[in-house]
Amino acid sequence: MVLRGSCIGVQKPVYLPGRGVYEYPYTPQTFPWFYDKKRWLQYLDSMVENRMNSLYLWNSHPFASLVKLKEYPYAVEAREATFKKNEEMYRFLTKEADKRGINCIFDGTERGIRIKTARGRGGVVEDIRVDNIIMKNIRDQAIVLDMQYAKTKPEAVSERTPQFRNIHFSNIMAQTKDTIFITGLEEMPVEDISFNDIQFDAQRGAGIKEANNIEFHNVRIICKEGSSITAENVKNLTISNLKTLNPLSSVTAISLTNSQNIFVYTCFPVKGTDLFIQLKGSQTKQVTLKANNFIFFKKPLKDEAITENIVVE
Repeated sequence: MVLRGSCIGVQKPVYLPGRGVYEYPYTPQTFPWFYDKKRWLQYLDSMVENRMNSLYLWNSHPFASLVKLKEYPYAVEAREATFKKNEEMYRFLTKEADKRGINCIFDGTERGIRIKTARGRGGVVEDIRVDNIIMKNIRDQAIVLDMQYAKTKPEAVSERTPQFRNIHFSNIMAQTKDTIFITGLEEMPVEDISFNDIQFDAQRGAGIKEANNIEFHNVRIICKEGSSITAENVKNLTISNLKTLNPLSSVTAISLTNSQNIFVYTCFPVKGTDLFIQLKGSQTKQVTLKANNFIFFKKPLKDEAITENIVVE
């Protein structure tokens, strides 16, 4: 897809009083034009007339005005009524842009979407939906869910233990160095994460560790090195309709280590892929491959003396 669009700076040419960086909370006083729906509709229509398909909103960071996390209430600077109005305006903008075939773009950022925490911070991050995003020239990972931002030793579950759960990604295209980085805690895995209708063009594939209930559906991962999906200490992993398209010699498309309850179905690896899935670790078990097209493989599965509940149909 060729992108052609405009960039609107939700910023000012000077610092706000008392600040040393370009940070600007969204308020009707600071940016009155942002809340004018009639003007936005006229602008979006003019973009369509000029054959534009992407809109860039350039700001500093979203936490002061658009994102609220339970463990960081002090990060929100907008009043509650303004915060709700900001949420409503972004829903309005993305809905109206989508009607016109105009996309939300992340271009040249260090990471696309990043959520991080560590032991000792506590709190829950949950019920998040990310949809209809295009990422270009991402310098590190397109998607990061990192619960080990600070490296610490495992500990008993308590109010210090953070949680990530019920987070879902769909309709995303990304050109990136690394696709996905998910790391939970030994005592509190990342839970209930799904990826639907996603396309990655990357140097390296997805890495998942210490997680439960992870799903990939209709995902295309084209990487230049390593496996498209690598999972370690993952339970209840479902992969359907995975496409790799760039076979690498002596590299498996999927690599699983000490993972259980795996269901891989309706995948069609392209010609040239030496091995489709590799199983490692004494804890790997209950793996089912069903309705996959393995016409190009003499041996689609490689295991290291793992025989417990491995089914290929």
